[in-house]
Amino acid sequence: MEVDFTAIDTALLEIAKQVKELDEIRGWTETIRNNGQKILDRLRISREKLNSGEATDRLGSITKQGSAMARFILGQLVLHALRRDA
Repeated sequence: MEVDFTAIDTALLEIAKQVKELDEIRGWTETIRNNGQKILDRLRISREKLNSGEATDRLGSITKQGSAMARFILGQLVLHALRRDA
């Protein structure tokens, strides 16, 4: 029985090539997973800051004290806009 070592060598080279490509795909997948986790972490931090209960750091809503000031400022802006239109 004669063994075709050329065919065996060709098959082994193809297997090595496919293993290398699978390693590359694994690397890409890990990068995607890590970057996805970073995005989720930043989203969580932003939501926590927006929903913070501390009046001084509250970014997502106006405090009761600030609400009166905001109404006053908006009222002044409307009056100013109306005066310019007249």
